[in-house]
Amino acid sequence: MTRVRVIGLLTLAATTTLAAQTGDAWRHWQYTAPIATPAPAAPRLVGVVVPAAVTSKARPQWEDLRVVDAQNVEQPFVLWSGASALTREWRGVRLLDPGFVAGEYSQVVLDLGERPAVHNRLRLDLTATTDYQTWIEIAVSNDARTWQTVRDRVPIYDLNRAGIGDKREATYPPSVSRYLRVRLLDGAIRFNIDGASVAEEITSTVELLPSDLVFAPAAVGDRRSGWVSQGGADGLTVAEIRLETTQAQFLRPIAVETSEDGATWRRVASSEVSRTRVQGETRETLSVPVWAPPAKHWRVIVFDQNDRPLTGVSLRAFVRPRRVIFQETSGQTYRLLFGHSRVTTPTYDMTRLTGAAALDAAAPATLGAIAVNPDYADPAPWTERHPLVLWGAAGIAVLVLGAIAVRTLRG
Repeated sequence: MTRVRVIGLLTLAATTTLAAQTGDAWRHWQYTAPIATPAPAAPRLVGVVVPAAVTSKARPQWEDLRVVDAQNVEQPFVLWSGASALTREWRGVRLLDPGFVAGEYSQVVLDLGERPAVHNRLRLDLTATTDYQTWIEIAVSNDARTWQTVRDRVPIYDLNRAGIGDKREATYPPSVSRYLRVRLLDGAIRFNIDGASVAEEITSTVELLPSDLVFAPAAVGDRRSGWVSQGGADGLTVAEIRLETTQAQFLRPIAVETSEDGATWRRVASSEVSRTRVQGETRETLSVPVWAPPAKHWRVIVFDQNDRPLTGVSLRAFVRPRRVIFQETSGQTYRLLFGHSRVTTPTYDMTRLTGAAALDAAAPATLGAIAVNPDYADPAPWTERHPLVLWGAAGIAVLVLGAIAVRTLRG
């Protein structure tokens, strides 16, 4: 065989291999699902929700999601869960007339200055020598003489000594009044109010969907009730925990914690849940907003203290749906690929060039049935997929080298 012929055969083999790779560029993705969209009249952004069925098969942070068209061309996309749902900027205030009426309340008046901006949230800085749990009353005024009560009984507490945490913030209807009067409705304790801040809190409506996370009761210590998520929750970012109970009236601190190993826990949210009757009207707060990164394990703790545990408790976790948003072209079809154990998160210009308003306005699309890629090939190297063969060959090589060494020594 001449040298030219050998080179020609090698070139043909390399070209054939490259063609095969190019024609089947997505064989390392194990799953595929069609994306159905209404036929557009013009190019537009469309978004499809990433369901739990995809999350359970994809990488923990969805690094392996890809969108391709009918010609197997990769399409840029943005993984979007909605614009920020909460904005808040604290402003300092001047404290006036702190006082205490034994047996009734501690009080302070807050001066927000002339022409204050809109405010609807209060934060108190209090000094106390013991843990406390009490109610506050909030009233507003333009002249510090005529007052209008805007919140009559808002729970606050500081139970840090008991390892529970604290809550010293309260919301009230938006106001532009200059003065704010705060009364702590526990006449048995004189509270030292060292400072305060107000803010305008703007919360946009965010779509939440129930997750598949299941909670089961778990022992978490004395004077508290606990529930722990069952099974792994890789990639799950909980946005809200909702509690249901048959208890008629209650007020309990609550905490949400996460863990990667099920043994070491980190607190990511705390609040209180309550159901009370005020002037014949039932008022209740049964949800806890959560802002935390994804975690494998979730735990909810209700601090009962000296009360009996709540009756008939059930918990549900809600998530913000994530959408794959991409540019749709008329007459084209698309599919979502996932299930690749080696790839990293893609980077597209679209992420930096597309604003939140446009992403929020993307037309809805639906994901079809998930199917297994019939041409799937494990992306792991051959040596990792056949470790026994590798170690067997290494063992044989050692034996051969040993035999050669023995023969050499004998010679």
